[in-house]
Amino acid sequence: MTTLPISAAALVLAHAGLAAPGPCNNPPADPPVDLSAATPAVAANNAFGLDLFRLLASQSPNDNLFISPYSISIAMTMTAEGARGETEAEMARVMRFPIDPRAGARPVTQIHTGFNALSQRFAAAQGSADPQTRERIAALRKKLDDANNVVERLQNDGQWDRVSAAHEAAEQAAAELNALLGTIDRFDFRSANALWVDKTYDLAPVFVQTIDRFYGTGHVTALDFGGQTEKSRVTINTWVENNTEQRIKDLIPPGILSRDTCLVLTNAVYFLGQWSTPFEKSRTREADFTLADGRTVKAKLMCDPWRDGVPYAAFTADGKYFATPHAVPADQSQWPQVYPDDDGFSMIQLPYKGGDLAMVLIAPRTAAGLPALERTLSAESLGAWLARFEARRVDTALPRFRLESARDLAEPLKALGMKRAFTNPLEPGGAQFPGICASEDPSEQPYIGAVLHKAWVEVNEVGTEAAAATAVIMVRAGAAVRPVEMVPFIPKFHADHPFLFIIHDTKTGVILFVGRIARPQA
Repeated sequence: MTTLPISAAALVLAHAGLAAPGPCNNPPADPPVDLSAATPAVAANNAFGLDLFRLLASQSPNDNLFISPYSISIAMTMTAEGARGETEAEMARVMRFPIDPRAGARPVTQIHTGFNALSQRFAAAQGSADPQTRERIAALRKKLDDANNVVERLQNDGQWDRVSAAHEAAEQAAAELNALLGTIDRFDFRSANALWVDKTYDLAPVFVQTIDRFYGTGHVTALDFGGQTEKSRVTINTWVENNTEQRIKDLIPPGILSRDTCLVLTNAVYFLGQWSTPFEKSRTREADFTLADGRTVKAKLMCDPWRDGVPYAAFTADGKYFATPHAVPADQSQWPQVYPDDDGFSMIQLPYKGGDLAMVLIAPRTAAGLPALERTLSAESLGAWLARFEARRVDTALPRFRLESARDLAEPLKALGMKRAFTNPLEPGGAQFPGICASEDPSEQPYIGAVLHKAWVEVNEVGTEAAAATAVIMVRAGAAVRPVEMVPFIPKFHADHPFLFIIHDTKTGVILFVGRIARPQA
């Protein structure tokens, strides 16, 4: 078995482990799961997620980028449940909901059903350990986390004489946890959803019931966004942290919530998976990583020159399949073309234990080729590329990496065409979310104020850990018309510029005299 790294900087996958059920609220698996019901949600999630990714990529072509289309789609789909009219149609177009030919059917209902089926599918596919095993895993994870923190603190304090003993404690915890995790052949994927409502806001009961039915939100948590803004923010952020193994922190930064906030819809997802075939750490080496502008930086490349059974495919610049030869002459000078031209790309797939989930990697032939590749990436093209995979022995290398990102998706979603949902209902062409609010008071009708998304991922020789969270923050329409504080007013009239004057009879209204002073005369 491949053991996990035990340095203070790299205790990652063992740290997380297979989590105990905890507060995540995947709906229980009701066997058998009808995966055909998931098809509409899958299609919508993929198309919308890649649309959004392409947009974000084009806005920051030289930056790292990481998002969770699943988390974003679930949070936005829950929000769309309360939309009606053109707002609902606009959200459905941007989020790629199917057009249901049945009269009166709402496309969002198909997506709800699909996400519910997906949640049940993940709960069933990842398998389950007995309660005692889960308790032991949770205890070891905490022990390892504590030991790792001690190592880091001692190193920071320069107490090197105590580092060795603390390091040994971390190694022991990691070894025990690795042995236990090795008995479980499934990944860990969890999704949690919650509704947080201002205590003064009247949610429509049908909306609450529908969201709970499909997403397992349970009861709605009432908060005081106006009177206890910071406490409310900490409450929501703590829930996110607990549902992402502490990987996503401060999803909602200070200053976002206010007395105008009426509802926050949240989704959190967490994934942990070990490679079916781990990379040998002894083969990891420092190598050049070429940037788009031609400069190079050093990176830790995980290498496996003879990895068998790797799904592989190559393509030309326009996405057409390139037939990679299975055999070539011993004399390299007689080789046929073995790769696409420089504007082409190739891709592989690395499965996680259990085979249910995998990572697909797509690389252009040149360092500067990624923008062109991204422009061709869509749900349709990706599906076609994946269909051409062929199991091959592949000389495989990829860097170890960790990255996180945080962004407000409001502007990107507007750029994709979802504008009305963000427009105050009191304005022309405003948002229509009557399905959320039980009140008919126009000032109480909600619209989207912000869509916050945060994602984190780490990849190393053992596998992958990732987490993401999304919060859709709804505000009241009346937020645009703030109350005016009343104070005494003393009017002022200074005839220090041209003016008119009138002399009239106050009882009859007859005007006696009228004049205009443009320049006073002495």
